[in-house]
Amino acid sequence: VDAGTAEARRCYNVAVLCYPPGLDFVVAFYGCLFAGVAAAPCYPPDPRNREARTARHFESIVSASGASIVLTTASYLRGRTLLREDTLGVRWLATDTINSVPLPPVRPPPALAFLQFTSGSTSTPKGVMIGRTNLAHNLRVITKALASDENTVCVSWLPQYHDMGLVGSLLGTLYCGGTGYHSSPLDFVRDPTSWLRNMTDRRATHTQAPSFAFGLAARKFLSSPCQIKVDLSSLRHATNGAEPIRASDVDAFGSAFASHGLRQDAVVATYGLAEHTVFVCRSMTPKRRAFDAASLAEDRIVPGKGTVLFGCGRCDDIELAIVRDRKRVSTGVGEIWVRSQSRARGYWRAVESSAETFGGFLEGEAPVTVGEDGSVAPQGWLRTGDLGFIDDEGDLFVCGRSKDLLIIRGKNHYPQDLEATWERAAR
Repeated sequence: VDAGTAEARRCYNVAVLCYPPGLDFVVAFYGCLFAGVAAAPCYPPDPRNREARTARHFESIVSASGASIVLTTASYLRGRTLLREDTLGVRWLATDTINSVPLPPVRPPPALAFLQFTSGSTSTPKGVMIGRTNLAHNLRVITKALASDENTVCVSWLPQYHDMGLVGSLLGTLYCGGTGYHSSPLDFVRDPTSWLRNMTDRRATHTQAPSFAFGLAARKFLSSPCQIKVDLSSLRHATNGAEPIRASDVDAFGSAFASHGLRQDAVVATYGLAEHTVFVCRSMTPKRRAFDAASLAEDRIVPGKGTVLFGCGRCDDIELAIVRDRKRVSTGVGEIWVRSQSRARGYWRAVESSAETFGGFLEGEAPVTVGEDGSVAPQGWLRTGDLGFIDDEGDLFVCGRSKDLLIIRGKNHYPQDLEATWERAAR
């Protein structure tokens, strides 16, 4: 796609990437970067069932992005008729059928790198505008935090359209010059121990996964009638993030594989979100603390046995603040605010929600400006919507989401605490 002409800039400034897991996606993503087109990765729905939730979500992304083209593979399109130009008003292009394209003249690239769309589970999907400077800064801090280099061997099954899989895994490995082995998320769903086999066979040094995956892989391994050979002695960094981290998952993984070479400090907590490209901070060594649940519900931090939280560390290049009523606080629980060059530009074509989320300003600071496309001035704070606190050593602890907080008879209840109570009662 040559974005050099006025027509191309108008029609193809955004391209939706609809690919099954594979290298075709990576090629298309880099092609968009070179062509000055903002890629919008998405989950490839089953186009034979337009009523499926994934198909409706795909249509929402196409509509919200304003894209006129969808890039995919010939095999994905072959014999499928529901997701076509006449129903979505977009042109479909199978990139693997293109033999060669002359390179367009070199031009200053646009500021926008790609759109990371939210899940849309509770509202219309919103496109997080990831600028090129945002992406470059986040990849630098990720590489530094994970000590990644050309000797890195990353093994991952994370979705390529998800921020943790795309930036933290695929682009992170390419950026540091290491080697990546990537499988489909469906492979992990079918057989969670495939992740363990791949790490063993490839001598993985790095991997990333949400908390549930660590617990599930451990349980499937231990319950297998014929246990596979697992050797995790080469694993230096196993990043645990993308959802609340549960002690039961961490303990299950550590217990199952301690005798299989797993280092005690390999699995560490991390914190991030798409609105900050992906990465905010990670713990350098495992850090867990138990707190009194009732006190946390009252925004007080009291050691106890009710709730186990994991320290997510800090990052020197990223500014963190715990805020209540637009005031930075040093004690108690508050909303986590983040500010750095990784903070995304805003929500695509959503001025009001961009101002609310990306335009935070503390008491005494001047309000920030918001452009017509939703871009927020760089000095604005990112209001994450997450609740947490910073301990005496400067490490961030995340308690939960402000919008998920249940208030019953004047008392705060975190969903993860209720889930843990239900699980204990069901045993």
